Amino acid sequence: MHDDYINNQMRRSTRNLLLFSALPFAIIVLLGVQNHRFLANLLKGSRPLSGSELLNIQDSEDLRQYNVSVNGDQLIPTTFQKVLRTKSSTTNQVTRTDVEQRFSILQIGDRYLLVSSKDPLSSPSLTGGLVAIPLEVREHVLGPIEKKNAMSDQAFLPFMLNTAEFSNGAWGWPVFGLLLGTLCATGIALSTQWSANPAQHPIAKQLRKYGEFNIIRGRIDSEVRLEGNLKASAPVVTSSWFLAPSPFTLQVRSLGELAWAYQLTTQHRVNFVPTGKSYQAKIYDRQGRLISIQAKEQIVQALLIKIGQKAPWVVLGFNAGLENLYKRQRDQFLAAVDQRKAALKAAPSESPKPQAKKPEPVGVA
Repeated sequence: MHDDYINNQMRRSTRNLLLFSALPFAIIVLLGVQNHRFLANLLKGSRPLSGSELLNIQDSEDLRQYNVSVNGDQLIPTTFQKVLRTKSSTTNQVTRTDVEQRFSILQIGDRYLLVSSKDPLSSPSLTGGLVAIPLEVREHVLGPIEKKNAMSDQAFLPFMLNTAEFSNGAWGWPVFGLLLGTLCATGIALSTQWSANPAQHPIAKQLRKYGEFNIIRGRIDSEVRLEGNLKASAPVVTSSWFLAPSPFTLQVRSLGELAWAYQLTTQHRVNFVPTGKSYQAKIYDRQGRLISIQAKEQIVQALLIKIGQKAPWVVLGFNAGLENLYKRQRDQFLAAVDQRKAALKAAPSESPKPQAKKPEPVGVA
C-alpha cells in the first residue's frame, strides 16, 4: 500500500476498527469461558430432581447441571430478608426500601433446603440453581435459623436453591453479550477484509464518486502536502477538498459541495450551575449531509475561517432564518450559494475576502 494521505487514513481507520472490535470480543470470549457452566445450564433449562437425588448431593459445584426443579414436602417462610435502603443525600432519611432477597426453608423428608428468592414464594415446587451458600448468608441467615430452632448442623443441606439464578432476567447479560459479540465479530471481519482488499474500504468507495480512485487519491495527497505537517486526526481544508477524519473513517467533500458552516457553542450545566462550554463546527453540504467536528474554540474558528478563505461562496454563521431556509427551502438556499459562486468567478482578479474573521457562533444552553 502506498504511503500517501488517503492510504494512511485507510490504515488508521482499519486499525482503530480492529482494536475497537477485538478487545471487547476477547473480553466477551473470556467471560463466556469463565461462565460456561452457567450459560450451559441457562440454555438447557431446568431438569427435575427427586428428593432422594437432592439428599445425596454433597457439593453443588460438582453438578454439571445445577439448574433444577424440586418438589418439597413443605415450604416454610422466614422473616429474613436482604434489604436495600436508599437515603436522601440532604436529610439522610430513608426514601426507598427494596427487598433484594427473601429466604425460605423447603422441607424434604427430615432435611431442609435454604431457598433464596426475589419475590414471596407459596408453593413447595420450586425451580432455580443449586449454589453454594455465601458466607454472609451462612452467618446472618442460616446460623440464626439453626440457633433459634435448635437444629443441628446436619439438618440443612450444604447448599441452597436460588430461584433467581435462571429467571427471565438472567438472559439479559448473555443476550447483550451475544449482540455485542456479533457486532465485534463483524468489525473484525470488516477490518480484515479492508486490510486484504483496500479497494473495498468505505474511504475508497467515497473517492470513486469523484473519479478514478488512484487519480483522486494522488490529487488529494498533493494538496494535503501543501498544507504542511498535520495530525492524522485533524480536519484539512485544501484548495479543492474538505477532509474530516473520524476514528473509523474519513469524510470527504469537494469544496464545491459545501454550502453552509457555523460554530455551535454549547453551555453545559449541572444543577443549573455552568460547568463549561463545548464547541463544534457544523458543516453542511448541498445534499443536506452534516459533518460535525468538536474541538477547542480556537481550532473551530480557524477551521471556519479557512473554509471561508478557500470556499468563499459558503455561507458562514447561524441564524434562525438561515436554518429555516436550508432545511425547508434548500433549493433557494443553494441558488443563493450559486449566485455567490458565479459572482466570484466573474471577478477573478479580485482576491476573495474572508466572510468573517470570527464566524458568528450560536449558543445552546
